[in-house]
Amino acid sequence: NSIEDMQSFMEKFPELRSQSHHVSKHVAIMGELARLVDVCALMDVSQFEQELACADDHTNHFRELLDKLASREVKIPDKLRLGLLFALRYETCGNLNRVRAEMRNGGVPEESVDLMDTMLRYAGRSERGPGLYGVGTKDIMSKMTKSFMTNVQGVSNVYSQHVPVLMDTIQAIAKGKLKNATHPYIV
Repeated sequence: NSIEDMQSFMEKFPELRSQSHHVSKHVAIMGELARLVDVCALMDVSQFEQELACADDHTNHFRELLDKLASREVKIPDKLRLGLLFALRYETCGNLNRVRAEMRNGGVPEESVDLMDTMLRYAGRSERGPGLYGVGTKDIMSKMTKSFMTNVQGVSNVYSQHVPVLMDTIQAIAKGKLKNATHPYIV
């Protein structure tokens, strides 16, 4: 019995060795990905992106943005993206010159910082349709109810709390609540 088992093992050994090689490769890749996520502070950056997209808290967002822009852990493309998201969210609050200066101090190249003006001209509040950041899509009571429920219940996953505007539009269509004023060709 044991000789047959050994013979069977020897026959399967190349296959086991190949599988072991694949597992080792996957473990090495996952280890490197985990290292990069940690070194680049990607979990913190991702969480802040979600907060910028979903919560309206200018003071805390401004403070956290300045911390991220000054951090050596946060990479330059992430600093640029956070600055641009902040500009979209709070373009009328008047802190954008300070954000630009802090982006430059944080190592973001001047031509990249200049993208903020281009982006606001292309996708600023006056150019975009309703729905981004919850503006113009819901009445005050539904906004307050959603905010209250989120504060009481918390968010199940802070990395996926943003709901795209398209999802709200589709749900409004399904419920028959899409407004003719904002979507005259669909209604």
